[in-house]
Amino acid sequence: MPDEDDFAIGGGASLAIIGLGRMTLSRRNTSRARRALRKGVAMITISIKRVYDKPSSRDGVRILVDRLWPRGMSKDAAALDLWCKELAPTPALRTWFDHRSDRFAEFKGRYLLELRSNPAVPDLVSQIGTRRATLLYGAKNRAVNHAVVLAGYLESYGKLASRKRG
Repeated sequence: MPDEDDFAIGGGASLAIIGLGRMTLSRRNTSRARRALRKGVAMITISIKRVYDKPSSRDGVRILVDRLWPRGMSKDAAALDLWCKELAPTPALRTWFDHRSDRFAEFKGRYLLELRSNPAVPDLVSQIGTRRATLLYGAKNRAVNHAVVLAGYLESYGKLASRKRG
């Protein structure tokens, strides 16, 4: 298992980008992207993926967002750029949730409250910059896990910051 110092988020960086949610440059939204760039708004693209899935060049910055290191996964196989365990749910919330789908709605609300007061959020957004990022998690269920909530929160965080700047 790697040391926590092997994957650290730089501290003290201010929020430097504003997100527009999921956006890729296709013919359909190229003009929207150009307008955003003219206004000085940077784009942030966040996706989620199981850490056990094969790394891809399309992943961009690979960020593990679990508090615990994934079982059976070597540091090389994970191919991480960052390990941001500070953004994972607290141990008490994670234990209560237990990845039960009947608790997911309540978990989402509690986790969002934790994220609102988490100083690691702007640090992570600064680390991502305008690059594509993939949040990695170890849970088996691709729809009922904290990375789904975190990805949505990071996208809305960028939109909220955009309104405050404007």
